[in-house]
Amino acid sequence: MNQIDPVIFTDKAKCEDCYRCLRNCTVKAIKIKDGQAFVEENRCILCGKCIEQCPQNAKTVRNDIDKMLDILDGKSNIAVSIAPSYLGFFKKWQVRRIPSILRSMGFDYISETVAAAPEVSKKSIEINKKNNNKNMTTSCPVFVNYIEKYYPNLVDSLINVKSPMLLHGTYLGKKLGKNYKIIFIGPCIAKKKEAEKDKENNIDLVLTFDELNNYFEETNIKFNNFEESDFDEKGSKNSIFYPLSGGALKAVDINPDLISNEYIYINGENEISDIVKSDNISNYLIEPLFCHQGCIDGPGAFSFNETIYDRKLKIIELLNKDKSRKKDFDLKLDDSDFYKNFENCNVNNDNITEDQIREVLARTGKENKEDQLNCGACGYNSCREKAIAVVRGLAEDQMCIPYMRRLAEKKSDKILEKSPNGIVVMDEKLKIMDFNKSFKNMFKCSRSNLGKHISTIIDPDPMEKVLVNNNLTVEKKVKYEKYNLVCYQMIYHLKDEKQIIGVFIDTTKEIKNKKRLDTIKSTAIKQAHELLEHQIEVAQKMTNYLGESTAKGEKLVKKLIEITKKENDSENDELEEWL
Repeated sequence: MNQIDPVIFTDKAKCEDCYRCLRNCTVKAIKIKDGQAFVEENRCILCGKCIEQCPQNAKTVRNDIDKMLDILDGKSNIAVSIAPSYLGFFKKWQVRRIPSILRSMGFDYISETVAAAPEVSKKSIEINKKNNNKNMTTSCPVFVNYIEKYYPNLVDSLINVKSPMLLHGTYLGKKLGKNYKIIFIGPCIAKKKEAEKDKENNIDLVLTFDELNNYFEETNIKFNNFEESDFDEKGSKNSIFYPLSGGALKAVDINPDLISNEYIYINGENEISDIVKSDNISNYLIEPLFCHQGCIDGPGAFSFNETIYDRKLKIIELLNKDKSRKKDFDLKLDDSDFYKNFENCNVNNDNITEDQIREVLARTGKENKEDQLNCGACGYNSCREKAIAVVRGLAEDQMCIPYMRRLAEKKSDKILEKSPNGIVVMDEKLKIMDFNKSFKNMFKCSRSNLGKHISTIIDPDPMEKVLVNNNLTVEKKVKYEKYNLVCYQMIYHLKDEKQIIGVFIDTTKEIKNKKRLDTIKSTAIKQAHELLEHQIEVAQKMTNYLGESTAKGEKLVKKLIEITKKENDSENDELEEWL
């Protein structure tokens, strides 16, 4: 398979830890990493369920409007192949204005995809009659992805005929020439990938109705500013049934019903998942459409808020009013233009061993059958299925809610057990339900006290006050002479759990330390006073001594000055005499 840009993206900022997309994904093509859900492209069949189901709008379809604008700005002529379901999505008065709008945007040729649809049905019936083993039509790319990736044993049952989009691209390419670019517009996001895989069929780009409608809004294109006009090419009358369940057969005047012994039409993931597991389908021509009720419920048109029922009625009403459609349409294609091949793209050929599965189950406490609840909270249908996903790197152990609850309970138990504070749990009759090691040591009790009234250990008065007044939390310091203990205690009521909780903080050591500190302070103050008095006495003695010393020093200095003066005068007299 060729490398193709992802079609569905996840906005990490919006993705929450809910697993809703995984729960609703038919093939579980979601990878959970660090609690966030990402589409695993190689496993995805592009049904769009994850986009529809995401409550945070974190899943989005690749927007190709910029590519459309690049094509419109190019030198080529551009043709549009528009899926017939447009009749159901747009309002009735808007339908005949669509060609005018597209021409104003720069499109040169406007054609309905269903111009090629009846030929697809005819060729499929022809091949089925020649080879009963090929009995599944392939107009729905989601169904083709589903078979290629998850039921490769049924690839040979696929009728190797192009879808209407691809055949219409081949037809327009031959009719209009190489200078034309072709853009398909429809309700199916899987068509984006289908076109990219089959470039030789001339479909250069696929847009969804959502992309087109959003572009109209962003560029202020108003339907009422355009006049009605017609397509350059329209499909035959019955071909308009193609987007409805059973429409591929109806397009060639076959009316399958529930008791037909030749034809079966199915729609929706449940019917399709069911029929591919059956061993009794080889005698039928099967028309599968993965979306519920067909293409009118396509994931590329979520912005159109009408019900499926209303869309179906609108198509039928517009079809009955349209007298311009031919009964049939001749494409004049060569026989070789109809065919395409399908691949075995088995995504589950990784040979996961039982030992690997058992290791994951054991890691989450589910090694025994009775521990495998299969609750589905993680998004998988069974604990075993989730374990396989973990081995494949698609899931995490932490996705298991019961496992995480047990971990939380263990952590909670450890916190209670390791707490230096005494904790006791009582019921509303003040019978002891549990206590931790610190409480046991503080109040000299044992496990034999479980089930007994709290009064057998301590005064129940604070607990009774809490029961009388539900919103009250009793906090106070209490001295328990019996246990040589002083506690700061908090008593509160868990109404929903119908439990009374007591928390006891041992402050005995702090009080003893305070008394010891007070003694130390008193002794230190006394010693400080004694030291101060001694220092004052020493200072006074030093002052007296310094006073006496200062007087003697003054006399000595004066005498030295006098002697120096006399010597200087004598030297001066001698100098004058010599001169």
